[in-house]
Amino acid sequence: MSIRRKHVVLAGLLALLATESYAQQGSRRIGIGAAIGNAQEIFQAGAISTAGDSVAAAPAILIPIQITNRLRIEPEIGVFRHSREEPGAIDVDYSVSTFEIGLGVFPQTLQQNFRLYYGLRVGYVAMEEEAKQTTSVRGTEVTATATQDADGFFVAPAVGGEYLFSDRFSLGGEVQFRHISVEGDVVFTLPGGLLPGVSPQRFERSVSGTRVLFVSRFYF
Repeated sequence: MSIRRKHVVLAGLLALLATESYAQQGSRRIGIGAAIGNAQEIFQAGAISTAGDSVAAAPAILIPIQITNRLRIEPEIGVFRHSREEPGAIDVDYSVSTFEIGLGVFPQTLQQNFRLYYGLRVGYVAMEEEAKQTTSVRGTEVTATATQDADGFFVAPAVGGEYLFSDRFSLGGEVQFRHISVEGDVVFTLPGGLLPGVSPQRFERSVSGTRVLFVSRFYF
């Protein structure tokens, strides 16, 4: 199954789960939110990336669903793209893209205008990386390409809070201890095909780290 088809199937399943939970529990509130946080663990999980890219920030769309005053579920979708160029004797063009879909379950408490929540986020992650190195060989430019295609899962215990400026709008933050585990293949090619003497390499990687999110939510 291609990564794009997996995205469609998982998005449909998550939307169905959220809709069923919302209908069965009779939730009074649903909303939409936007989050942005550090992307360090994305680059650490890749097979061909470099630590210098970890300053990038990754966005996510959240769908907070208040099941009761003390319980929230929150589907999320994240799409991240990043690229850079390093000119030199060997020119390097690097790009990475990721897709994530997940679900958070959070007990919560409300004190006046401040809501505190804590719980767990889990989900699916797919990532693609590409690094092109171009150099001159006897006056002719030659480009070698390394391509990674991987997928796996993430688990993130989290605690967060939001300040309610009204019953419809809030700003807040969230801290996660995030674990990502992926596996996939790295392929090395020249314009004419596979790099001679280098076969595709299978890899598995697990990384953990802290992720800080800044979040805004709007409730209908």
